[in-house]
Amino acid sequence: MINEELQEKLLSVFEKRFQDYNTKVLEELGNIIKQFKDLTPSQAYSLGQQLKYNTTVKDLLDELSKISGLSVKDLKAILEKVAKENIGFADVYYKSRGLETPLYNENKALQRLVSSVYKVSGEEFKNIAKSTGFRLLGDNGKPLLLDIDETYKYVIDKCVIAVSQGKETYQQSMRSTLKQLSDSGVRRIDYANNYSRRIDSSVRMNVMDAVREVSNQSQMLFGEEFDSDGIEISTHLNPSPDHSNVQGHQFSNKEYEKLQSTGVATDYNGEVIDIRIKDNFRPISTMNCFHYIFSIVLGVSKPQYSNEELKKIIDDNEKGAELDGKHYTNYELTQIMRKLETKIREQKDLQIMARASDDKDLILQAQTKITQLTNKYKQVVKISGLPNQLSTRGRVYNYHRVSIKNLKK
Repeated sequence: MINEELQEKLLSVFEKRFQDYNTKVLEELGNIIKQFKDLTPSQAYSLGQQLKYNTTVKDLLDELSKISGLSVKDLKAILEKVAKENIGFADVYYKSRGLETPLYNENKALQRLVSSVYKVSGEEFKNIAKSTGFRLLGDNGKPLLLDIDETYKYVIDKCVIAVSQGKETYQQSMRSTLKQLSDSGVRRIDYANNYSRRIDSSVRMNVMDAVREVSNQSQMLFGEEFDSDGIEISTHLNPSPDHSNVQGHQFSNKEYEKLQSTGVATDYNGEVIDIRIKDNFRPISTMNCFHYIFSIVLGVSKPQYSNEELKKIIDDNEKGAELDGKHYTNYELTQIMRKLETKIREQKDLQIMARASDDKDLILQAQTKITQLTNKYKQVVKISGLPNQLSTRGRVYNYHRVSIKNLKK
């Protein structure tokens, strides 16, 4: 059965590839800035012309295409794994109806479902490879969405201009460019809507949406086959406020449809569940919701969690902890941790670029910030008892910690 732990494991292989790629592009741009540092204006102009017409950008784009191709192949295997996991959960309900539990290799409808989702998500991987770049700020302060080639030439032009302003101020004048590049990271760009998202986040969302679609739709397919009359909603620790009171509950099919369309429904035990907050609601398993649905036969199998266990999950979440003089639920603390993880990754990107460009002051700034953010993260872990996931969620491949003491010498 799909759960948050399995989902994270499935995502890790994709994230590593695209984070590796992000690091490689940032290092390449940082290396460009380093090459111009000690040149005269005429030398800088000559080098700029050479760099603009070498094969670096083509090589980077070719590599991204290969990574996307590998990811498309792996996606099919992962979606098949999710479908097979769901068959195992449905076994008891097939047997309750006197039916044989289907095998994936013999279930054509399930195979078509996986192929359909795979086709859409695989196409998105190809689109990601074709529409990548950076979100920077132009001289007028307005956002610039530049593809990889445009960014490469933009940085070269910035270097040439900075050299003409004098060697003494070169590194300082390029520092804002380094920070902008690392803050942006390689992004999936939607030029039509003037929108962008970091490439690793875009990949994560694509895979998560595909996994969720296969899991939920396969459950609906099984439900049709064994004549399901209800839905059970999955359960996880530290749920968001809008879905804390619905997880683990069972609904008739009719009431579940009502829940998804209105935000209010009556569960199998007669309890009215309301997931609305200020008249707005988020349907289950949509908009970054981690819950999944399972087709069931009402009365055949008791819920996976008792009412007492569900209440304890809510109580433990509400108990939370106090941070900087303010009380937070565990859910709110997890959100703080996610933000800290993002900031740590951004600073690691900056440190990588600073190393590549040989800017020791910027290396020191980034490394100091990483230490501060990491200490804050550990503080949250200590007061909350929540798992420390920095080794995976805060990981940036090819990042190497440097000694602040040695940098200050």
